[in-house]
Amino acid sequence: MAFQQYPQQHPQPFATFGYCDSYFVENHEDDDGIYVRAAAERERARGVAKLRQKALAEELSRTTAEEYQEDVLDHMEHMEVSDVPAMIIVFG
Repeated sequence: MAFQQYPQQHPQPFATFGYCDSYFVENHEDDDGIYVRAAAERERARGVAKLRQKALAEELSRTTAEEYQEDVLDHMEHMEVSDVPAMIIVFG
């Protein structure tokens, strides 16, 4: 029988069900398997790709900001000049 009742002198890990000596225990210390190595390699490659993607995004953002900065400032100046007559009418 898989579930054996021990005398009260031995501590029982599962008091309701008793101690089971036939269950399967997965060994987590054996991480040298081919599947574990492949999964670790995939995770490492995924991490490297994320870092590479983030660096590329930051570079593109910085380049775009530099390219459009002069246009944005020109547009702001144009809008200030064109709005001055309207502001004089409204607030004048």
